[in-house]
Amino acid sequence: MKIKKIIVFLLSLALLSFSGVQAQQNKTQQGMHEAGTGLESTSSDQGGQQQGKGQDESQGQGESRRSKVANSVQKMLQIAERNEGIGQQIRTVAQSQNRIQEEAEESLDAAKQRRGFMKFLIGPDYEKINKTKEKIQKHEENIKELENLKNDIENQEDVNLLENQIQVLKNAKQEIQSEVKEVESGFSLFGWMNRFFNR
Repeated sequence: MKIKKIIVFLLSLALLSFSGVQAQQNKTQQGMHEAGTGLESTSSDQGGQQQGKGQDESQGQGESRRSKVANSVQKMLQIAERNEGIGQQIRTVAQSQNRIQEEAEESLDAAKQRRGFMKFLIGPDYEKINKTKEKIQKHEENIKELENLKNDIENQEDVNLLENQIQVLKNAKQEIQSEVKEVESGFSLFGWMNRFFNR
């Protein structure tokens, strides 16, 4: 019970501190925009524009990644059709990968939604980050399975084609890992507590 009271007190203190800083910043910015100053925009306006631009680029990367993996899955399904015996195994992994990619992108997008003051106060959304990491692990398992299945394909053209698709999946996995690290980065007041409860 005491711990909860301490946490509530610390959160309240942090909110009050932040409100004071914001009020001071707003006051300064209003002074800068008074008539006759000749100033058209503040650094915070530019920062907001930069943040919006960054979000658009991030969403574009996710869509591009989805598209590349979906195309790769279609090519793997074609390989499966041409290779009886192990074809069903390749098909199963390919279909699984399509689903895993979608789930990873969704959880990553959700993790990116927490930003600004909330992220500064309690850190990133570790629940969504952990879910994304679980999908990355399944991503890795699928890649390993495809690499094993590749050794059982007799047609060299299909071997080469599957190697190319495996590389597409590896690239997608690395990109997601990089984005997860970026979401996790930065200082937060109570991020340690958030991380503890979402281990």
